[in-house]
Amino acid sequence: MFFLPLAAGFEFNHRSAEQAWLETHGHGYIGQWVALNGGKLISHGPNAALLRDDARSQGVECPFVVRVPVDFGTPSAGWLLT
Repeated sequence: MFFLPLAAGFEFNHRSAEQAWLETHGHGYIGQWVALNGGKLISHGPNAALLRDDARSQGVECPFVVRVPVDFGTPSAGWLLT
């Protein structure tokens, strides 16, 4: 496997704070888009582009925007169905 080196001074953001927020609070936003910055909810609603624009207007250059799936929290074993 081949990996490209990161540019000097570049730090990769794993979005672990956002993932933790989703695990804790995602059940309250099922079927909606959420915009997060770190462990903070910026906005939520049915339109991802509007959420992104709202986050940027609040000074968040690169918000984490994701749709909380309808089956959020349901264990997945889809590979067993093949």
